Order: sequence, then structure tokens, then C-alpha cells
Amino acid sequence: MRRILLFLAMVCLLSSCSGREPESRYPVTAAAFDFADGSLRLTLELMISADGGGKSDMTPTCFVGRGDSFSSAMVDAAQSVGRDITFDHMAIAILGEGLEGSSLADAISFCAEIEGVTPALELVCAEDGGRLLTEAVKGGSALAYEITAALNSKASSAYTDGCRLADVSDRRLKELLWAIPKLALEAESKDQQQVKRVGLTIYTGDRILETLTGEQSLIWRMLEGYSVSGNVRFGETDFELAGARLADGHLTVTLRSGDAVMAGEAIARMRQQLTASKPSLFSTEALNEIDIEVVQSLW
Repeated sequence: MRRILLFLAMVCLLSSCSGREPESRYPVTAAAFDFADGSLRLTLELMISADGGGKSDMTPTCFVGRGDSFSSAMVDAAQSVGRDITFDHMAIAILGEGLEGSSLADAISFCAEIEGVTPALELVCAEDGGRLLTEAVKGGSALAYEITAALNSKASSAYTDGCRLADVSDRRLKELLWAIPKLALEAESKDQQQVKRVGLTIYTGDRILETLTGEQSLIWRMLEGYSVSGNVRFGETDFELAGARLADGHLTVTLRSGDAVMAGEAIARMRQQLTASKPSLFSTEALNEIDIEVVQSLW
């Protein structure tokens, strides 16, 4: 009976049971999922306009709800909005590091099942997702769109491609390790903070396994079969990758620019260090037998 009542409450809040048209609902652009102070906490970033204002007058505002599931936390948060909400424009889900086991599974299930959320939803993590979202919103711009633009940039795509809901769900279904970018607020000046990618957090099932930074993130992704392309740096040298493919113990890395020999040496060196120091980070067996070839793209 409790589940039925909760479902009906969600329908009323999300499906315009008040009779309002879809255009009159406030769009959720980002959501942060945390376990804090003994309960689940859901922070929603909504675009809110003043009475009578148009889309150009919308500003991001955060609402927080708590509950014993993220569905009930969403109902709690939505009650504070005073208007119907829609998830059709949700672009980012931030998983807090306090989530583990059933709470982490609940967050991902919520994203997969809520009406309006698409498989292209980007997943990221942070030490405290709600704090990251609310602090960033104080700057007056929607964090969701800033993050998605950064994740899809040429400078980040090699490290972040494969963090969409569809990709994460697929790897979890196959019982593979999965990973998403870790974000943090860093001071740009005395009065300004900037959200930045600070690493790659690797999960096994419903718990965090490790967080990697820099070159190690890139090598791990190559050896776990992720799509890797974009601008990267090994040491003090920049390269532009067209792709990396692992098959039958052979890793083929294709460069668009940069010294192929130098890149091959850097990748081999980092691969050896990473697999020797952290073998538990890999689904692939017999990593010591992998050989590496770096080729130059003709295009």
C-alpha cells in the first residue's frame, strides 16, 4: 500500500495532475544523489522563472528532499517547488561518494526509470554531490549544461566518453568494472569557484573501487575497452588520439598528431606501472601479455 501511495504522489507531481500544460512545468536540469546524516538526500537543480517571465528569465535554483528511497526523496523535494516538474531536460546525475550498496543501486535505478530521463544522461561523481550542485548554482548559471559542454569537449572526451547512463547500465549488466569522472569545486579566485574534473572513479558493482588521476585514467580506459579519442598528455607531451582498440591481447592506439614512438613508450611505461601496482582495477585477464602498437592516422 505504501508503494502505491508513493507512486500516486509521484504521478501527481510529475505528470501534471494539476491540469497544467507541459510548458508550465519547471525543468530539472541536474540531480545529485547522496547518503548523508543517516538518510538518502536528493538535490534537484531546476530552472525557475519569475511570475510572468519567459525562458530567458529562468535562473537555476536547488531544492533538496530526503527519504528512505530516492523516489520518496524526490516527492519531498518536489513539494517545496510549488509547481509541476519535468525531467525531460535532465542532463547530469551526480553520485555522491557516500553511496554504496543498495543506495547506489537505488540512485542508478531512479535515473533509469524516471519518466523523461534519456539513456544519454551523463553520470559523474563527487565527494558530496548536493554541495557541489548548490555551491555551483550560487554562481547563477546551470551547472548541468556547463558540465556536459566540458565532458564533450575535445580536451576531455578521451577521459569521459562512456559515462552516459546507457554505457554504465551496459557495463553493470555485464558485471564489468565501470567508471565515471570525478568532479570537485576548486578556487579560481578569492570570490569564485570552478567545477573541474579531478579524476576517474572506478566502481565494481555497487561500490567504489578506486579513483585515478591523470595518465593512469587514460591507460585504464584503454585496457578496459572504452572508446578513447581526443587531446591527451603524457608527461610534458601533447598528443591527439583518433582512437584506441584492445583485441586479443593487442592494444592499437591511433594518433592524429604527435610522435608515435614517444607515445608508445609512454603508454607502455604507464601500463606497466598501473597493472603492477593496482591489478584489482582490471576486468581483463593476462594483462602482462598485452602488446602495444601506436600508429599514425592517415587522415
